[in-house]
Amino acid sequence: MSKELHRQFPESNGGGPSVTDLVEERLRDAHRKLERRDGATRPQIGRRAKGPPATPRVDQDNAAPSREVRALQSVYHDFGKLHRQYRARTGERTSPQLRAAALAFKQAPSLLALVAVAGFLHDLGLLES
Repeated sequence: MSKELHRQFPESNGGGPSVTDLVEERLRDAHRKLERRDGATRPQIGRRAKGPPATPRVDQDNAAPSREVRALQSVYHDFGKLHRQYRARTGERTSPQLRAAALAFKQAPSLLALVAVAGFLHDLGLLES
């Protein structure tokens, strides 16, 4: 799939990393952060057991998203923060194309959908290599 993305979003004119490379780098960072967070434990100082722990009912529809999806969403939220800061500085509105790309990502989070969103931010000069 990565080769397919590189064809759709080729390297920039300066020969630097492609948009896909930038997104994949951010995803690797997000995975590392999630691994640390998931592996961390909090001390339970001052907490008392109030009876047997309740077993939460887990519906398949409400199951926790996978780490991959959580990493994609984390990067997407970082992109959203970048774009909101840009809009606050420039006073520009969100383009309908970016809205459509964001909606596509929200409906089906994937690397391809995230790269489409990142392409708009890259065109605005918001993604550094």
